[in-house]
Amino acid sequence: MKRLIPPELQDLSLWPSVDLNALAGQRQQDLLNRIEAVRLYAAGTALSQVEDATGVPRMQIYRLVRRCIEPHADGRIRGFRALIPFTKSKPYRRTAAVAPTTRTRHAGSSGAMTALLQRHDSLSALLRYQISRHAVYIGARNQLCGLHDVHRKFIQACRELELTAKDYPLSQDRLGIRSLATAIRGLVTQNFASAARLAGAQHVSAPWTAWPKNTMTVARKPFDIVEFDGHKIDIRLRVRFEDAAGVVEDILIDRVWLLVVIDVYCRAILGWNVVLSAEYNRHDVIRTIQQALMPQRKSTRLSIPGLSYNASGGFVGEVLPFLDGACWEHFRLDNARQFGHGHAQSVVQRGRLRDRGRTRSRTHRATLCGALFRDAGDHPIPSLARHHRIQPAGHPPPTDEPQGTGIPADHF
Repeated sequence: MKRLIPPELQDLSLWPSVDLNALAGQRQQDLLNRIEAVRLYAAGTALSQVEDATGVPRMQIYRLVRRCIEPHADGRIRGFRALIPFTKSKPYRRTAAVAPTTRTRHAGSSGAMTALLQRHDSLSALLRYQISRHAVYIGARNQLCGLHDVHRKFIQACRELELTAKDYPLSQDRLGIRSLATAIRGLVTQNFASAARLAGAQHVSAPWTAWPKNTMTVARKPFDIVEFDGHKIDIRLRVRFEDAAGVVEDILIDRVWLLVVIDVYCRAILGWNVVLSAEYNRHDVIRTIQQALMPQRKSTRLSIPGLSYNASGGFVGEVLPFLDGACWEHFRLDNARQFGHGHAQSVVQRGRLRDRGRTRSRTHRATLCGALFRDAGDHPIPSLARHHRIQPAGHPPPTDEPQGTGIPADHF
């Protein structure tokens, strides 16, 4: 019987794994059955025996194995992550026609712009040309400037392709301008250079081409490769304090950065740092590395109401005390300018850590921190889903402003 798994992928212990404790009930049991079915298939067990032992149909086994060996955005195969029930394996592609807009119907066009650009390469080329000549750009407030002029040219190009009033986007009341804006933002954020130029950057460094030689793509064991990354949290905070004269003042914080050091093999968070600034600097990076090398324990007091640790969660050194202060073999950085400074690089060199290169574009791999927050976005913390105020310890929030929930300042 012909096997679908290539010889270089026969060792299932090197496949990306999943956290079984994150699922419960029937979903967990389905995942266990699928994992066992793939293991038996890889071991050469007959499909009839695999089906009897796990209850997974043989046609589904073929489909699951193909999913497991597909490439993932992080540069590896999907592995056992592809076996999680109800997870998307392919991006959404629209196949149905788009109905015209009426007085009572203003929705139902999801994916229509993407399908239009895929059918007509000339429209995608037009948008890329307009982006390259800066006819459309991102303003200081993150707004898309020049959109209406590009939209007018886009509609003219659609008419030249003999699209009629019955076709999308000419059948819509606003002629698909909002979907066009989303498509333009998607085009310019496909790589760092185009996004930086669209935002007004005057000089962008050339792409680094040495990563195949200097970057390890597969971690063989824990603490083999760790990755540093900074994630901008989409939250606005207001710090309220009272000075010596009794005057209450508010300070708005528009940007909060979470800096983390993640183990690539087991996805454990080794160190983190919260930065309440517009940008993080080399000192924040060094502090994050310092946190990763220090013993970590759960906090005995959480000031946010309703917030608690996961029953299966815990810090590495807390679960395995002999790993307190353990160092890693390879340290992976992104291409932020904070790492170009000699001070930050000297920390890696003095610690005898091997810098395995910098991620320069999304074509190489998606950062683990970004993937972490994409997964966490499906399970938002209820206490942080609303607007909050940071309140100094010992000062209750004023009663004349009922909106929001105060958070003690010492929590941060």
